[in-house]
Formats: sequence, structure tokens, C-alpha cells
Amino acid sequence: MDAFFDDLLFVSLLVYALFIGGVGIYLLIIAWCHKKWEEGCRSWVKTKGIVIANDVIIDNDLQGRMRYSPMVQYNFQAKRHFYQGGRMRLGEPLQFRRQSSAKKVLADFSLGSKVNVLYNPANPEDAVLARDDYIPSHCVLIGMFLIMLAILLLSAIYSGWLF
Repeated sequence: MDAFFDDLLFVSLLVYALFIGGVGIYLLIIAWCHKKWEEGCRSWVKTKGIVIANDVIIDNDLQGRMRYSPMVQYNFQAKRHFYQGGRMRLGEPLQFRRQSSAKKVLADFSLGSKVNVLYNPANPEDAVLARDDYIPSHCVLIGMFLIMLAILLLSAIYSGWLF
């Protein structure tokens, strides 16, 4: 009977280690894809735009906590056509726990103010206000940690340290 539980524990730990490693690899792939997407945006064209609306959007996150996101709408001209944009930056939208933090961001985008707009020359409707080299660093850090944890667990299983 002890051999059965040893085998069950071995298989359970092996599956757990492989799952942890798989999640880590998945997170690193997300970060890599995001970096490649941002590298493609480096060829975007810069133009001037005008802020036509700004506000703080109130929403709840998955845990039910209030989140405050600054929202800016702007008009800009590209290739002799006028477009309206609403993204402030590449990557994830800005979110804050305090409304005052979101309002501080909006202070730079008052109604009628001129802003720098970056747009995709192949699709001018795809535009942002600011280009940051945002890589989801939490994905990289957590992914690397999970992969190292999986390697340590697999090493412990196969070296016989756990059995």
C-alpha cells in the first residue's frame, strides 16, 4: 500500500511541476509577443492632435475593487483624413486605485490642448497618445520564477530527494 501512495505522490508532483513550468513558459511567451508587437509600432508616424474629451472612467476589477481609468478622446489628421482616437498608450490601459491619480494624468490633457499622436501608417485608426516601451514585466518575472520552481521540483523528484 505504501508503494501505491509513493507512486501517487510521485505522479502528482510531476504533474504539478509540469503545470507550473507550462504556466511560466506561457507567461514568457505573452511577454515576448507583446515586445514583438511594440517593435512593430516603432515605425508609426507622429502628428498633432486636439483633445476633444477627457474623463475618469470608474469600473470594478475582478475582485470587486473600484478602479479609475483616465479616458482621453482626440482628433487628428492623417493622410488628408480626420480620425478620432481614444487610446492613451500602447499596452494595457492605465488604471488607478485612487480617482485623484487618474485626474493627475488628465491634467496634461485639458480640452482643446494639442497632443502628440502616433498612428499606424497602414491603419491610421490605430493610434495612441504616448509611446512607452511597456513590456508586461510581471509576466517575465512570474514566468521566470515559475520555470525555476518547476526545475527545482523536477530536480528534487528525479534525484530522489523527495522519496
